[in-house]
Amino acid sequence: MEYTIRDGRADDHDRIEEFTTNTFKWGDYVHDKWPKWLASPAVNVLVAADAEDHPVGTSVCVMMSDTEAWLQGSRVHPEWRRIGVAGALAEQHKVWARDRGSYVMRLCIETWNEPAHGQVTRDGYRPISDWIEGFGSVSSRLPSVAGNGDARAKALETLVRGTTSDVQPAIMSWSSGELYRPARAMFTVDWKWRRLTEDDLIAAARQEALWVGRTGWAIAALDNTTLEVAWFDTRPEDAPDFVRSLLEIAVGEEATDIKIMAPDLPW
Repeated sequence: MEYTIRDGRADDHDRIEEFTTNTFKWGDYVHDKWPKWLASPAVNVLVAADAEDHPVGTSVCVMMSDTEAWLQGSRVHPEWRRIGVAGALAEQHKVWARDRGSYVMRLCIETWNEPAHGQVTRDGYRPISDWIEGFGSVSSRLPSVAGNGDARAKALETLVRGTTSDVQPAIMSWSSGELYRPARAMFTVDWKWRRLTEDDLIAAARQEALWVGRTGWAIAALDNTTLEVAWFDTRPEDAPDFVRSLLEIAVGEEATDIKIMAPDLPW
């Protein structure tokens, strides 16, 4: 079974959709994002094409910073799996990323996806960090105080919006804290990861998305009706009250749900 690697095209969409619609129980995102990826000069979209030039595999690479690349959307038609298609696509992405200054390329695989874990291990990747997603309704997560007219129990310490003057203390706390190493100094950007920098915190402060308090620090902003927490720093003993404070922020922002991305730790 021979194939060639080439750039993705708009007319590939229907063929791509055929083998990316029901990848997971919830569906897939690749065919929906295909037009947007093709329109972005910052995204490298590749396909593996058969002898008739029909796509049988695809993947995408994007530069997350001047030195970090992210690989995602790797999909291979069921009839073309286990012959190295995904690995061949990734190798071409490595060349693209290296030419743009990247010295590392990362990707994310869910724990249950054992075939993908095996494939990327064979291709030379190694696991560096485990993450979990916490998602839930805001109203169901804020307990009420018995005998207080069902009033919500408030956190002992609240978080307030930070300013650029809070950036240095936040970075110092983060780099010396208990989450830094498990997170590999990274934070999430739309289910992609890269190293957190001072510029990220400055940008968050200017966008009123940096939150600070005695119990910790966070980048949290409203996305439609969900408060998304992309980064945070706290300590084990402060974590319960810190999470309560995040829930209070969600209530104040009139969010219906909250999503928190965090390194997978016992506490």
